[in-house]
Formats: sequence, structure tokens, C-alpha cells
Amino acid sequence: MQKSKAQQKSNFDKTSRTLAPLSVNDSVRIKLGKIWKIGRVMKVHSDRSYIVQTADGGTYRRNRSVLHKTRENTSDIEPFDVLVLQPDEHPHNTPQVEVSIPDPRNNPLINTDTG
Repeated sequence: MQKSKAQQKSNFDKTSRTLAPLSVNDSVRIKLGKIWKIGRVMKVHSDRSYIVQTADGGTYRRNRSVLHKTRENTSDIEPFDVLVLQPDEHPHNTPQVEVSIPDPRNNPLINTDTG
């Protein structure tokens, strides 16, 4: 099993390459599904993870493998400071809201008498 894994690694390493790191304010193309959108690096999250803002205002955390550096002008993309997240924050966390459901037995419009 170890010999097989070593052969797989050897075959993979033949064509793999290390991507150059990006810097804040670099212009990039970001892959969103099948579409590549223009964006700008807002924050370096880790060595391979970046926070990128697109021209339409969307902010995404993406791996370096789906970011391609470009020379396109991104000066029209204004940074939106609220969306530049700290490492321990998550954009999809929403506050919990308590919802009270009224008891139908206390509603005079609902006839619960069976007799």
C-alpha cells in the first residue's frame, strides 16, 4: 500500500506546481461555478486562502487554486470593510430568533369542543 501511494505521489508531482502567493489589492479572476468573475484580493486569510471581493459586491473566501492573477483594472471595486472577516468569523452565522407559537386551545375562533 505504501509503495502504491509513493507511486501515485510521484506521478502527481510530475505535473504539479506551486502557485505564487497573492497580495492584498491584486486583481484576480475568481471561479464561481462555471463563471470566472473579476475581483480584488481584500485579505490574505492563510497561505492558500484569500478573501476576494467581486465588482458586484460579493465577498468570497477561496483557495488559491480557483484564483488567477490578472492585469485587469479593479480600481472600481471599493472595499467593503464590514465583509473583511477575521479568521474565526463565518459569514453564514445568523442570530437565533425565538418564535412563539400561540396555543390553539386559547384561541376563541377555533372550536375545540368535540361534544
